[in-house]
Amino acid sequence: MAHPIRSIASQGRGTALVPQKSGVLASASRFARDQKHGEEPRLIVVCAEPGFQKTALMDSVLLLEAQAGATIRRVELGPGREEGAAMRLTRLSREVVGLRQRGPRVAVGVTLSGSLSEADVAREARALRKMTTAGCLVMACMRPEALDLYEALREAIHLDCHDLMGLAASDYEYGSGLTYGIPRLLDALTFDDLAWEGRFGRGSCPGKYASAVCDVVRGCLRDTLIDEELSLRLVMVLLGTGTYDDLAMVLPRLDDEALQWLHDTCPLLGIDPLRESFAVAGCREDEVMAFCIPSLRPLCASREHLLGAVVRALCAQGRLARAELLTAILSDEAELCEIGQAWGIEFLMAGRADALGRALRISVEAGRDQDVDSVLVDQALRELCDHFEMAAAGRERLCDLTGLSARQTEALDLVEALGACRDVWAKSRRSRRLVSKAPPDHRVRSLAIHRKVLAYLFDGRFRDTYALLLNNVQRRSVDTLCGALLCLDFCIAERFAVGAEDANALRDVRRAERVVHDVSPGRLGCYADAIGDSFAVLYKGAERLPQAERLISCSSVCQDVLAEACLLCVAAIADARSAKPARAHVRAERARTLARRMCVAFLEDVATLVDVAARLQLGEAPRALSAWLAGEVEGNARARTSPLLDLTHCLLGVADGMDMGDVCLKELDRSQLPHELVWALDVAVGCSGRGGGLLYDALPPAWSLVLGDRPHPPQPAPGPPGSVAEKPEAPTPSDHAIMRLDGEPAAAYEDGHIHIRILGGFALEVDGVPVNPNRLNARHARELLVLLSLAKGHKVRKRDALLAIWGDIDYVKGRQRLYESISVVRRAVRTVRDGLEPIVSSRSEGTICLNRCCVVCDVDEFEEEAVLSISGDGDDRGAVAHSCNARRSYGAGPAVAFDDVTGIARRRTHRLKELLVSALSAGGRAALRQGRPYLASQLSREALGGEPQREDAALCLVASLTQLGRAKEIEALRDAYRRQTARGTRRASKMLDQAFDDALEA
Repeated sequence: MAHPIRSIASQGRGTALVPQKSGVLASASRFARDQKHGEEPRLIVVCAEPGFQKTALMDSVLLLEAQAGATIRRVELGPGREEGAAMRLTRLSREVVGLRQRGPRVAVGVTLSGSLSEADVAREARALRKMTTAGCLVMACMRPEALDLYEALREAIHLDCHDLMGLAASDYEYGSGLTYGIPRLLDALTFDDLAWEGRFGRGSCPGKYASAVCDVVRGCLRDTLIDEELSLRLVMVLLGTGTYDDLAMVLPRLDDEALQWLHDTCPLLGIDPLRESFAVAGCREDEVMAFCIPSLRPLCASREHLLGAVVRALCAQGRLARAELLTAILSDEAELCEIGQAWGIEFLMAGRADALGRALRISVEAGRDQDVDSVLVDQALRELCDHFEMAAAGRERLCDLTGLSARQTEALDLVEALGACRDVWAKSRRSRRLVSKAPPDHRVRSLAIHRKVLAYLFDGRFRDTYALLLNNVQRRSVDTLCGALLCLDFCIAERFAVGAEDANALRDVRRAERVVHDVSPGRLGCYADAIGDSFAVLYKGAERLPQAERLISCSSVCQDVLAEACLLCVAAIADARSAKPARAHVRAERARTLARRMCVAFLEDVATLVDVAARLQLGEAPRALSAWLAGEVEGNARARTSPLLDLTHCLLGVADGMDMGDVCLKELDRSQLPHELVWALDVAVGCSGRGGGLLYDALPPAWSLVLGDRPHPPQPAPGPPGSVAEKPEAPTPSDHAIMRLDGEPAAAYEDGHIHIRILGGFALEVDGVPVNPNRLNARHARELLVLLSLAKGHKVRKRDALLAIWGDIDYVKGRQRLYESISVVRRAVRTVRDGLEPIVSSRSEGTICLNRCCVVCDVDEFEEEAVLSISGDGDDRGAVAHSCNARRSYGAGPAVAFDDVTGIARRRTHRLKELLVSALSAGGRAALRQGRPYLASQLSREALGGEPQREDAALCLVASLTQLGRAKEIEALRDAYRRQTARGTRRASKMLDQAFDDALEA
């Protein structure tokens, strides 16, 4: 072949120019006839796989011929008709010869699929030659299945796949590492710059390059191929990359001639006979393969044995991310159960819990949950997810396991390493078997480091942790559980030890949080989510720890005593910042009790500092607190000397009137303050009321430098997008949604003075103080506020307001009514705060509107959350949060208590309900993609309650109920759907029918 396959190794973009037009299409003028040779006979035969733009090239040539005045005939002779392609082509040749006799210029384009018999091949060749002999330009496009016809036309201009690749890359060497020079992929890559960064799509929406790969792969795995070749191609696509030995493990028979044939005709597969390897263009990337999975499902359904063998081969190679992708289309439950038992620990350690959860459910239903592999996987999940007593009880089963294979012994080491890490959280020594100092498995070594690092962090040894993990290679493998845990450990140590965040590592931290959340959503995932919020409290002056009660309750239920103590301390600091010293004192006292019981000196000293600061806010005398602290020290067996205790003594001494130089410092140095204690000094200064101000004034110069020129007040919560104040790190809309889901008020309302609520009931608040609703009963003031809140832009014409509320069209009398109603609203608002003008009236425009400078409405919050949930933008977690917030904001809907004859309120109410249904449906789909079927079923069921014939919500509900195993509910939905379609009240849907069938079969 003239053009060998390009190297699989990715090539940098360098300074290569981006082609603006495909090289294949740009070369069409080479094959079209010019004016001088308009009657010259020409036969062009193109034979290539799908994706090489052979049909597009033919259309371009025919277009040039048509522009030159030629008569055009273009036909597609595919299978599926009663008369064969040879007969139809013969009839076409007669027609074309007749046209040629009447006109000077004729061009013919033919698409052939290939014939099985030699007689048909001969007839097709004669027909093509007949048209060419008559003086026509004939261009025939075919796939490699029609190679007999391609070789029979020896006199034609031949173009194969390598010739087309040469045309596409004649001027550019652009993207050969990702495309192998295939024209379709090359064109897609031209307009997809994100693909070069490894970003092939957003959420469930593929990019241009990924879509092109899906199309080319779909054409490569066409059903016109013989079964053996189709199976070989399918296995190569599923594996993505590998060697001939990998193919031999999966396929019962490997044909060298078939591989050579594919090397010559299908460059997409990237076969290298010298190295005996292959690498499918695009499909070797797991993210691109995820977009190809839906199109492969029907083909894999008839080849379950091959799919199961491929998944096993991928597990053996350690490519568990790709194996998890393929298990999504593996319907053989017995095979999936065996894979889950054999490789469950590996899936878990790789952060791939979806496939494992499905396999475990099947094994429990099959009664195989007492097998050795099932016991090991179950114990690993207990160590990661369950409370400590469950994990400790399960360890007794491990002692009874005997006769383990080498793989099971390795899995047992991993489980025991996880148990050793769990003991640190619970401050327990129940793990009898110790991990050896030099285990052969790097994952066991990483877990041993994680266990050591956890102990360091709880003891406040942040510099030691930072030094231990600084050059650790495993913490950069954030796609695995071990790497994710070490990455989060390093993130904590770096923030405390260095005093700054590494912006470049932020993406790795986010990926690590996702991995940990997927593996242990109810335990470690909660702690990982709380890291950023805790840093905001310690370093950014945040006055609230989102979901503090839930986090503390979770750690208490899981019996992670040290985690509970840490969360109590952070929540107490946030309470002290927000002027809630009583609650801060209670939480700090609880944290100190836990830390003392577990003999963790650092956490006890942190809790003591926070408790002292809170009690100073409560007004306790510093001298009494000093006496109490001295008694605590005398009653403790350990020597109470630490930097945090020195800082506590400084706070109490200065608050009692002592000079800073008279305070005895045993661990701290007045000439410098370690980075690890910057947050503690900030707590002492900012959380202890008047005593903190006195402490700041008395600080040594080296200490005051770390806090700036003046004591910084508690920083406000993040404002809305576009606010003037500078923020260290602007939260995304998804962050705002999650904070609102946790109960934090919307930032937009914090800037407004008047808050109108009409969703679920009417309420009016001014500066957070409710206004007596009886003050708005007179003059239809409440109805006017409801109408303005519902109106688009919160503005209505005065005539419309009169007609909607009073049913009056007398404008002269109505203006007085409006004035009286506005006066009632103004008086009610000014009972709380003077000078506010809630409603603005315009004489020139003849309108009234809410004053957006001081008035906010819950309708705006609902619309914002609903629109953000619908847009999604690839962030499933944010979409779910936005959808739940929209559902909570909507409540029972607008409280409209008047008969609106204008239809303004009725139309807006209907629009808000439609928006709610769309938001719930989008949130349900996002929750389903997140692996949260119960929440998805709730959201989609509520969406169907608002719009019963909503098809996307019905599909989401069926899919979520399938994952939950609720067959009876699916049957009830199907019966109701069939009754509606039978009565004609609902249109039948093929997608819904297929979804019901698939769900009930599963």
